[in-house]
Amino acid sequence: ASSASSSTGAAPSKKPSKHKLSSALQASLDAPAPQAPVVQSAAMAAAKPLTIGQLEKMETAPAVTVSSRKRKADKDGKETAGPKWFDLPATPLTEDVVHDLRLLQMRNVLDPKRHYKSSDSKELPKFFHVAKVIDGPADFYSSRATKAGSKKRLIDQLLADTKFRQYNKKKYIEIQKTKARGARKSKSKGQDKKKKR
Repeated sequence: ASSASSSTGAAPSKKPSKHKLSSALQASLDAPAPQAPVVQSAAMAAAKPLTIGQLEKMETAPAVTVSSRKRKADKDGKETAGPKWFDLPATPLTEDVVHDLRLLQMRNVLDPKRHYKSSDSKELPKFFHVAKVIDGPADFYSSRATKAGSKKRLIDQLLADTKFRQYNKKKYIEIQKTKARGARKSKSKGQDKKKKR
């Protein structure tokens, strides 16, 4: 390029830069553009992180891939849990379903002898499926769920359980006694202050 410009007599003047560039970067800037663009598949780009040298050699930036869930949501208009969850669709939240999900979030309070891991999330889940338990023919009669005990909603099942109701009534009475005891103490303290004045 410099021999062609000197023969014409009009040589471009290069200004000295304040910042020194690395020799590899300077060479890549001075080199003519490659004839064929460098093509790299999205799978290769996602598999290995690119180094600075590889990015300098590429003519265009690598394509950004969109997750399959977002792509499918844009295409169908419905959001799913993804292919690893067999494209489970988002369940519509009705009033009954919301009540049952809230009850499941508070399950550690329901049974005094069972301890569950506390849930970090206060939000209701988006992707879930509600199913009905059907007893198999191999189950013995005593291990099967009774028709009287199986209700449509979880709260109805809990209210039908006598042990659950007795436990909750006992806990409610204990809480009310501690609250009443605390109120009496605060009243007596207030009356003592009035007498001292």
